Amino acid sequence: MLLELLEQVEVAYDHPDEKPARFPVQWVIRPGSGAAGNGDYRGYAGQLASGVLRRGEEVAVLPGSGRTRIAAIDTYDGELEEAMAPMSLTLRLEDELDISRGELICHPEEAPVVARELEADICWMTDELLRPGSRYLLKQTSRSATAVIDAVEDLVDVHTLERVAAPQELGHNDIGRVHLRTSVPLAFDPYTSNRRTGSFILIDEASNRTVGAGMIAAPA
Repeated sequence: MLLELLEQVEVAYDHPDEKPARFPVQWVIRPGSGAAGNGDYRGYAGQLASGVLRRGEEVAVLPGSGRTRIAAIDTYDGELEEAMAPMSLTLRLEDELDISRGELICHPEEAPVVARELEADICWMTDELLRPGSRYLLKQTSRSATAVIDAVEDLVDVHTLERVAAPQELGHNDIGRVHLRTSVPLAFDPYTSNRRTGSFILIDEASNRTVGAGMIAAPA
């Protein structure tokens, strides 16, 4: 019965035109990287998280402030005039900018928020308590940062889905709103607008275990 029900569930996909373009850079391909035979080649590889990118369009690189245009879109099957999520591709840009893994390429007029302080709902997944002052490794798209929990603001009652008075900590399987700071700026959208750029995980630096999953609500 369960399998039959799951097979009948309609899965909704965001149409690429419904979401702004978000391209997190996963890998910089340049001379000496071993990935290209052309010594002049410089590309930025990754998976298009949402939206559409087209050759010749102006793009911005965040969290920096560089702007340029797309010179070419390379894929395994050759060059394309346009690419749409969730394609994997390599962008070549008209200008040589200082771009590294974790930065995000987007349209300047549809840029995400860039901030180091944010509010997020955390689903806590370990017996070790989450408390203010705790420090974790945060991974959001292809970007990594150190995150410090400043405050636990409330707790979701899983039976009523109401938010109750702010506790001092989150325990195993708790869901609550936190205020956190990151060591480097993040380019993000609220989770309700873009699940790919609005989500992250928290990793315990000592054990390398994933201890929490987060959904960004807004900059703090």
